[in-house]
Amino acid sequence: MSGSLNEGLIGGTGLYVIAAIDANHNGSVDIARRLIDHARESGAHAVKFQKRTPQHAGVRGVLERSLRQYPTLGDSVGALLTKLDFAVDDLARLAEYAAPELDFLLAPYDLRALEDTLAVGPTGIFVDAPMAIHVPLLAGIAAAGKPVLACTGGCSAREIEQMIEILGARLVALFASMHPSASELADLRMIRWLRKFGYRVGFSDHSPDTRIAAMAFLLGTQVVEKRLTLSRGMEGPDHARSLTPAEFSEFVALARSLANVETADPLEFVDLEEADGLDAERPSLVAAHAIPKGTTLTADQIAIKAPSRGLAPSLLPDVVGRRTLYDLEEDEFITFGVIE
Repeated sequence: MSGSLNEGLIGGTGLYVIAAIDANHNGSVDIARRLIDHARESGAHAVKFQKRTPQHAGVRGVLERSLRQYPTLGDSVGALLTKLDFAVDDLARLAEYAAPELDFLLAPYDLRALEDTLAVGPTGIFVDAPMAIHVPLLAGIAAAGKPVLACTGGCSAREIEQMIEILGARLVALFASMHPSASELADLRMIRWLRKFGYRVGFSDHSPDTRIAAMAFLLGTQVVEKRLTLSRGMEGPDHARSLTPAEFSEFVALARSLANVETADPLEFVDLEEADGLDAERPSLVAAHAIPKGTTLTADQIAIKAPSRGLAPSLLPDVVGRRTLYDLEEDEFITFGVIE
């Protein structure tokens, strides 16, 4: 089996299954290696990890928020993100461990994380749904020269079109996604609508169910992302929504059978429904530090952090050069109500 992204996805037409490990390694390289082993044994084509700079992942109020549900992983959001973030050297060793059978995909969540991602040298870069509106990050990804796979979950039609325009020739696949806040019908209709852009269309399924992904295959999708865990009972934010190794192997076998089924023309896309459940992770513009009233804003005074309560990152050029109407504290959300 070939594990090459260039052979398996760019210009290809065959099945391509991504085992999304994401945060399910719980900060343990040993667990990550075991998950890579299971992905390889299942017949998957790629494994995917995420890369964050924890202090840039959200505003201070979010990072300091108390957590009690994962006692061994951290007592705050910031501590949890720090625990779940692998160093560059660890990720590089995991990429080497996955090769040559598996592609190694990384999903960066900020510009510093993108630098670390490129230092690892992944096969390709994945744009997770919350980062689809992070315009500076998208521009950096496009400039990196790596193949890009991008998820459109929670995006409006305009945001999808903007992301495609920025990523340009680096983009090889667009993913519709299954999130608990969106209707299943809307997710499946997105597959049809995304085809008009001319890229391979994938399905990102963040649930322990396989029925919706099976329907996606029957609609012609042959690229899919499913989360993999050692056990749904493990501590951590994503385990309960993932497949166990045995389930993942069964899913890959199902995918292989359904990906070869000739299907009728799918339903026409009627309406694009935006998912609201990603607002806690989607970034917006905030003050990088305390800024006095009357300051003419420069780019280095503005940070891009979650949650999505300020202006969208795409509006950064419109905010630079405007004066503040009030004193802004560090991490305060920038809206049109606080600038001229």
